[in-house]
Amino acid sequence: MSVKLRFKRLGRKKRPFYRLVAIDSRSRRDGREIEKLGWFNPSSVDETFKFNENRVVHWLDQGAIPSLTVKNILGKVGFNHKYHLLRLGKSEEEISKEMDAFLGRAKDRADSKIEKKKLKKDGFPDLKTLVKYRKAFKLLSDLINI
Repeated sequence: MSVKLRFKRLGRKKRPFYRLVAIDSRSRRDGREIEKLGWFNPSSVDETFKFNENRVVHWLDQGAIPSLTVKNILGKVGFNHKYHLLRLGKSEEEISKEMDAFLGRAKDRADSKIEKKKLKKDGFPDLKTLVKYRKAFKLLSDLINI
């Protein structure tokens, strides 16, 4: 039996709510699951995704294959990187240190993406040069504050 990690759709019409489940790959999308692992609420503002890490690790170790959507969402949360570090045999202390750095880089990428959208919306012609100047200014201000 091939097991997949995928979303099961719940909720009412035009208000989707998904449950992360371990399910037999041959069963239908909303069919009987083997185990409930978490949930995903795309219309929520505060907390959109929550799952049981230990059980997801268990199923991945057993050979379960995550669907593309599940894999993408787990990657956004940083679980894929954490699972990779677990597989390498790193200690909990090293993993937490790596994850802090990883999540910091992800936040910086998201902030720069938002900044680029704002600059593009304002209509600046040379976007790359302006971003370089802002990064240099940020580095200088950080050095001065230290």
